[in-house]
Amino acid sequence: MFKQLNNATAQPVVWSTYTAEVLWADPHIARQMMAFHLKPDINAASRSFDFIDESVSWLTSSFGLNQSSTVIDFGCGPGL
Repeated sequence: MFKQLNNATAQPVVWSTYTAEVLWADPHIARQMMAFHLKPDINAASRSFDFIDESVSWLTSSFGLNQSSTVIDFGCGPGL
């Protein structure tokens, strides 16, 4: 019994479980995830539009970005 309890409470190895497929493939969970990502008044899954605008302003001024610059977003979510 000790071994079973010990195994049940052990921390998983980092990156040992991939859950994104379940999050976006299950119809109910995917709908809820997208709703939270697109909800503008909370910082649950995506940042607020004000935070995004402030971040873009900071990136633009800090790195001299302009209309011909390209940026990649490695964050999670719909890429707001």
